[in-house]
Amino acid sequence: MKSCAWLAFSEMTLSGFTMNRAASETDETDHSFFRNISEKHSCAVSYCGAEDGFNTFFFMGPDGVIKARYRKNHLFSYAGEDKHYKAGNSKAHIVFKGLRISPAICFDLRFAYHFWEQAADTDFYVIPAAWPEARIDQWKALLKARAIENQAYVAGINRTGSEPAGNGAKLKYAGGTMLFDPLGNCVLDAEDKEGIFAAEINPSLPELTRTRFPFMKERRK
Repeated sequence: MKSCAWLAFSEMTLSGFTMNRAASETDETDHSFFRNISEKHSCAVSYCGAEDGFNTFFFMGPDGVIKARYRKNHLFSYAGEDKHYKAGNSKAHIVFKGLRISPAICFDLRFAYHFWEQAADTDFYVIPAAWPEARIDQWKALLKARAIENQAYVAGINRTGSEPAGNGAKLKYAGGTMLFDPLGNCVLDAEDKEGIFAAEINPSLPELTRTRFPFMKERRK
């Protein structure tokens, strides 16, 4: 892997999206796995797993120390996630290399207010996910919409592959990892490919965009 500042992984990184909390629970061995990556490549790493019954996002600095946690606020009750995990009720904000980052997880993406509430303090939203192929067009549309309406970078980190869905069926994931800039332009589209993908951003672009197009001051609560 070439040098990068931040390496971001998808939802429930090591287990895949599962209702089996024992399988998704993140222990010290798991944290050490990501710590080795961060220290070896001198980069920040974000990853996900269960912790204390919550579907959790972790942000680890290049020094191998966890700087922030975010607990998924909106659970995917359609698949029964609310029966196996607890819902978080707070946000997380990370400042990394001058970039103000706010995480969300998968189903959170459908709730515009979740992003609006953080917009004034956010330059970059990161959204790890396990978003199925059947609704991939909605994934892409919502990512772009969140970038445009909040005038911030939005990165959606989605998984690929498939997993058993019962009765011999399989749930398919089509990737679709994407990065949009504050104007809604696509900076990165990994399409349905598996791998590590890189993109460069301009940390000052959110502020420049909001100064040129000061739309957020028109918002009503």
